Amino acid sequence: EFHNLQTENINLKKEINNTKEVSDLINEAQKLMMSEKFDPAKDIYKKVLVMMPENSDAYIGLADIYSLENDKDNEIKILKSAISKVNNNNTKTELMKRLKQLNE
Repeated sequence: EFHNLQTENINLKKEINNTKEVSDLINEAQKLMMSEKFDPAKDIYKKVLVMMPENSDAYIGLADIYSLENDKDNEIKILKSAISKVNNNNTKTELMKRLKQLNE
């Protein structure tokens, strides 16, 4: 019983650290994006998605960069991935709207 609690506690700490790290990475990627440093920003967003595959900020950031680069194919691809992985229904609806507009 106690051992399980300890393990859960350790996993929770890892999760909290990951969440903080992810939020720092997202901030960094957004700053790079604003300075039009798209490639390093894309790398960071992709790193975030490896750590946290359901992170909507990373998908939206990537889609925004592809949009700014007029790379419609990759923008569509990333939006489709996001729709399948993101858990929040409101976010999913927004992503579907955006995808629909791209396909018009």
